[in-house]
Amino acid sequence: MWKNDDYRIMAMNALNDLIREFNSNKETPNIDEKRLYLTGFSQGGMGTWNYIKHYPNKFAAAAPLSGFFDGPQNTEDAIKLKHVPIWIFNGDSDRGTEGSRVSYKALKAAKANDVTYHEYKNQDHVIDDFAYFTSGFLEWLFKQAL
Repeated sequence: MWKNDDYRIMAMNALNDLIREFNSNKETPNIDEKRLYLTGFSQGGMGTWNYIKHYPNKFAAAAPLSGFFDGPQNTEDAIKLKHVPIWIFNGDSDRGTEGSRVSYKALKAAKANDVTYHEYKNQDHVIDDFAYFTSGFLEWLFKQAL
C-alpha cells in the first residue's frame, strides 16, 4: 500500500538518494528537482494523493487515476493542495468515482490554481491503459514546474 507511512518514507528516501546520486555524478544526466511528477493508478492513485498531502511542495504536478476517496474530501484539506497542479482521472462506473468528484469540487472550492477532472464514460476502475493518452494531458504535465 502506497499509503503506508513506512513505505512512503522509504520511497521518498530512495527518490532523494537517486536525485543526489544522479546530480553528483558527471557521467549521468541531472534530475531537475523542479520537474518531479507524481502519478499512479488504483492504489498508486491513492498513493499519489497521500504523497502530495505529505509532501505538498515536492512535486510539480500530480495525476491520480482511480484514486478512490483519498483526495481531499473538504475545502479545508483542499486548501493545503490548491497550489499543486492536479489532473484527476476516473471511470464513471468505478466505485471510487464519487470520491474523485468530491476531491475535484473541494479543490475548486479552495480556488485551486490548476485542477482538472476527467471522467471516462462507460468505464470502470481500469483506465490506466488509456488515461495517459488523454488529449492535452502530457503537454499539460510537462509544462509544470515548481
